[in-house]
Amino acid sequence: MDSVFVNELTHLENDSVLTDEVCHGDGTGSIEVITTGNGGPWNYTWTDGGGGLVQTTNGAYGDTFSGSGGLYSVVITEGVNGNGCSDTLEASIVEPSAIEMLTMSDDTTICRNGIAILEASAAGGSGTLAAHWNDGYDDWVHAVAPLSASSYFAWATDSLGCFSDTLAVEVSVNYPLVLIVPDTVVTCPGVDTQLLPDTSYGGDGNYAWAWAGEPFGSEPGFIVNLQDSATIYVTLTDGCETTDVTRTIRVSVKPIPELVLTADTVLGCDPFAVIFSVQDTTDAATVDWDFGDGIVIPGPPESVGHTYPDPGIFDVTVTAHWPNGCDDDTTVADMITVAAVPDAQFTYNPVPASTLDPTVEFDEQAGPFAVSWIWDFADLDTAHGPEVEYSFPDIFGDLYPVQLVVANYLGCTDTVVRLIEVMDEFLVFIPTAFTPNGDGINEVLFVQGDDIDTKDFLLLVFDRWGEKIFETTDRGEGWDGVFGGSPVADGVYNWKLNARSFYTGRPHELRGHVMVTR
Repeated sequence: MDSVFVNELTHLENDSVLTDEVCHGDGTGSIEVITTGNGGPWNYTWTDGGGGLVQTTNGAYGDTFSGSGGLYSVVITEGVNGNGCSDTLEASIVEPSAIEMLTMSDDTTICRNGIAILEASAAGGSGTLAAHWNDGYDDWVHAVAPLSASSYFAWATDSLGCFSDTLAVEVSVNYPLVLIVPDTVVTCPGVDTQLLPDTSYGGDGNYAWAWAGEPFGSEPGFIVNLQDSATIYVTLTDGCETTDVTRTIRVSVKPIPELVLTADTVLGCDPFAVIFSVQDTTDAATVDWDFGDGIVIPGPPESVGHTYPDPGIFDVTVTAHWPNGCDDDTTVADMITVAAVPDAQFTYNPVPASTLDPTVEFDEQAGPFAVSWIWDFADLDTAHGPEVEYSFPDIFGDLYPVQLVVANYLGCTDTVVRLIEVMDEFLVFIPTAFTPNGDGINEVLFVQGDDIDTKDFLLLVFDRWGEKIFETTDRGEGWDGVFGGSPVADGVYNWKLNARSFYTGRPHELRGHVMVTR
């Protein structure tokens, strides 16, 4: 019982009986004032520690105040039967500390089949504290395994049965694993085909996939290469306790026709034209052609022509696109052989030749691909071999077409024609004497020689006194030693010749003398 200060009033005594609060703030505390004396009934005025009026009771023979913990004062005054005496009494109601929930676990996201550990703590109250959960579990640490998002509430009580406030915690549960895959994937025999899930979600997001019995891996895709249709299994797992899910994909392998590549010819000389074809049993295929010489074109499978401009050995590759959506390709190694055609060329010596020495040496320059050589010398003669020699006519100069035909090992030829110059040499011979005596020997003075233009010719003969006794513009006409119808006397006669080179067109003037003797 608390001590009370009581003023000594005539015939007025007060005492109190205190009852403390059971629980913090429950208002169960009380102060009972017992008044004795001869001035009753009395009046009671109650104030709290801050001086605020909390209760008034008049005309009573005692009073009780009920309330929360704290310091209170009551003034007791005599009523109508008294002489105005009063007394003041102070007393305190003791209030226990509140029970306060301090913490709740924040590890509240789990996977399906997982466990969340909820841990609470509290302080205050009277005596030993105990924890309570809304699902009936009584312990500070509570393991829960909900299958969906759930709310849990915790509170504490003390030894007197007082309650704390309530804390709530939400336990989130990840979605179950969901794996959506295509029902069927269509592919072609022997083709790498990637299988991929359409959607993967749920769980904790740390996914791994196991395809066709292989170990789990972090990549969702899986490559198959099949000759026949098959069912492929895939399992999705995550990084926690979520139940794995397994789905199947049907891989449908469509058959494709046999790819048959042919060519109308495979060996020839450059430029070499080839017609290729692919057997198309579907009547709807398309083909990408790679002829091996850097030329790649799309086209139909039948009758695709290509010309190889250069020699070499070429692989041919075709990729067929069949109407069922499948592709197939094939390469024929060394399918086409293109032989080089030699380049017909030759040199000759001397350059130019002349009628004095009309023999010319010829040397082929066709290169290593030539295996045969045929020469034609202006339709005058022919010869064979890489090096030949030919003598042209020495009567007059001319330009002679010389043809060389060279061939490679397949008989492919190349031809060149060059004009070979044989120069005329301007030569004049007039004898120094002749005998016009009728014996038929050396009877006429003629001009002999080469490269004499018959259209520009003048021969003159003079006697010793310079008188012209013979003149002709006809190269075929000679002087028979006659002048004025009579033979000239024996002796020396001078001649003059104006002639032009038929080959070069250059004019010449020559002079000399001739002895006439009989």
